[in-house]
Amino acid sequence: MKAIEKTNIQHGMLVFLHWLEFGVCWIIVYFAGILLAIAE
Repeated sequence: MKAIEKTNIQHGMLVFLHWLEFGVCWIIVYFAGILLAIAE
């Protein structure tokens, strides 16, 4: 049972990191868009 819980936690961390990277990419795009709008 412990082994299954451990793999679930590892899987959860991988999913979390994946979404974190995805979110960071969108934040960068969002801020780049704001900066371009200000620059114009």
